[in-house]
Amino acid sequence: MCSWQEYCKTKLGSRAFSQNVTDSLDAEYLINVTIGTPDQTFMVIFDTASSNFWVPDISVCNTNTNCPSYCVESTFCEFLCATSCCVSPKDGCPTYLFNSTKSSTYVSTGKNITVGAMQCILGEDIVRFGNVGSPQLIIPKTQFAQTLTIPDFGNDAINGIMGLGFQEDADGNLDSVSVGNFTSSTKWNVVADTGTAFIGGPDMIIRSIAQQLHGIYNEDYNIYNVDCNSTIGPVTFTIGGIEYPIEQQS
Repeated sequence: MCSWQEYCKTKLGSRAFSQNVTDSLDAEYLINVTIGTPDQTFMVIFDTASSNFWVPDISVCNTNTNCPSYCVESTFCEFLCATSCCVSPKDGCPTYLFNSTKSSTYVSTGKNITVGAMQCILGEDIVRFGNVGSPQLIIPKTQFAQTLTIPDFGNDAINGIMGLGFQEDADGNLDSVSVGNFTSSTKWNVVADTGTAFIGGPDMIIRSIAQQLHGIYNEDYNIYNVDCNSTIGPVTFTIGGIEYPIEQQS
């Protein structure tokens, strides 16, 4: 298995690209990507724990599921579509939706897939990392999922998920974890997940860490809450023989 540096050298050569990343309330990282020709812009969660890239399809906001996708455009709906198609969008309809009919480079794979509990269309098009008008990393012939279900994002600015985990190997090895008087050197397979702000694990381990930090269990959310003023720490994770301490201010 090659390292990340070797993979980048093989795929990108000497080219380098920068991508602005937005920290959303320390819960997730957001990036701007575009799909199609011309560009259709989306703000998506940068997620290393999943391998699927998906955005909502424009048909998700048709109340009549038999309506063509172009019926969402109110300018043309009354002339080209049945009356039942020309209604207000569904509640919670995302602001940005992918419209395959507006992309000259879109290719239909003719396949439907399931991502989690969502039914999706599998499409293919040019995907670009970065904003329109700025240097972009262009990835042609990228397959992605067009969800037919309204995603439940509390933040209206989020339009999908960019899964960057490798299909074959999305996990790594954790050697040990320690905090206060607690240390466990059990070996685990773990996932470094940029799409969540939580640390999860076996009940005994998480409970022991929480006890050292004087955490209080919240039965409604099945999590431990720790006072930000707690002075016990750091929580140290050892990965590949290297210690990564998480200090109080982190």
